[in-house]
Amino acid sequence: MDMGSDKKEYYAVQELYQENVFVAHNICPSHMHRMPALHFHDGYEIFLSLCDGCVYVVEEEIYSLNRGGLIMVNDRELHRTYAPSQGIYERCIVSFVPDFISNLGMEEELFEGFLNRPAGKPRCICLTEEQIQELLQVIGLLQRYIEEQRPGGEMLRKLALSQVVVLCNGYLKGEAGSAQQMIVSRRLQPAFAYIREHIGEIIRLDDLAEHLFLSKAQLIRLFKAETGMTPNEYITLFRIMKSREYLTEGNSLLKVCELVGYADESHFIRTFKKIMGITPKQYGKLRRH
Repeated sequence: MDMGSDKKEYYAVQELYQENVFVAHNICPSHMHRMPALHFHDGYEIFLSLCDGCVYVVEEEIYSLNRGGLIMVNDRELHRTYAPSQGIYERCIVSFVPDFISNLGMEEELFEGFLNRPAGKPRCICLTEEQIQELLQVIGLLQRYIEEQRPGGEMLRKLALSQVVVLCNGYLKGEAGSAQQMIVSRRLQPAFAYIREHIGEIIRLDDLAEHLFLSKAQLIRLFKAETGMTPNEYITLFRIMKSREYLTEGNSLLKVCELVGYADESHFIRTFKKIMGITPKQYGKLRRH
């Protein structure tokens, strides 16, 4: 296993709008894992922890994962991982553009684990060792079809990916494993809610701090500790994430700026391109075709 593959992997995930599906199985010393802040992908992600002591943050929830910890996130959910404090960090990731398999039919059932999680069901469970091996076997088949050039390769990739997704949906619905421990982070939940509700407005740190009954310095320290970024960095990332939905719907650039709180179109375009790698106009065209 190439210990230097993490950087290449994250680059590939960021280019997901050009690649329909991406698989990574990484093993590295814990101290080499670098994911400094919350982020999102332009696609769906299945994360399987293959070590103990990993921490997974998604939106306002924090999970302590052991080997077999499985979690599914969509393209509108901010997330990050923390490697164990020591030892080896091992995980397997499958990222894909949902349109790649949506034309196979049963779209609602395929994406249930990403979009329509049943009320009261856990977001994250721990698979049994038998389930881990079952899932890794199918993921390995998908990886082979990605790497090989053969007639009918695209259909084989679609079928293998669909099998991976169906298996994961079944694990979550059946709760065949055990629910993973969620570490509740109550301090920032009101901040996240405030940002969501005021995303189309100017959000001042003084107002946000007052909403949480904190000083501005305390607010910044809390955000850095729990998200890896400052409040302003989080707000910017959330604005860009929401803007993708509005661009995909075909809204004008002026309307999108209004909806996500940008008064200056050129500033929005620069920020969007810095985070997404392409302009809002290019992104809208890609997602609508």
